[in-house]
Amino acid sequence: TGKAGCSAFYKYNKDWWKEDSPESQIILVPGPNIESLKAFPNYAHRREKYFSAPHNRKQRVIECIFAFSTSAAATTYGGKTVDYIEKRDQWEKYCYQPGLKDFQNWKSEQNETRQAGSQYIIN
Repeated sequence: TGKAGCSAFYKYNKDWWKEDSPESQIILVPGPNIESLKAFPNYAHRREKYFSAPHNRKQRVIECIFAFSTSAAATTYGGKTVDYIEKRDQWEKYCYQPGLKDFQNWKSEQNETRQAGSQYIIN
């Protein structure tokens, strides 16, 4: 979490950020919040590139989110104090809600596939 976490993630996973390899099945993209864009500035252009035409891409896209630690202690970012409520809301907006939406979409696709296959079952 936070700036140190983003720096460590980048340092130890530089290869994951490469997109020029034909074998690249997964593309990492900074999250939409300003903190994520500042944490991964060299890759901010990918948001437009990979989200403008999602049905035309062949790779899976994973958003990398800069999220404040959810400890009860306040933290400072950019000269501003960030309290627990703000930190919690950031996690809700950029991590939990999108994750739940992705899960629900996946579950719906699984049900549609199962229903399409069931039309061929003879009792």
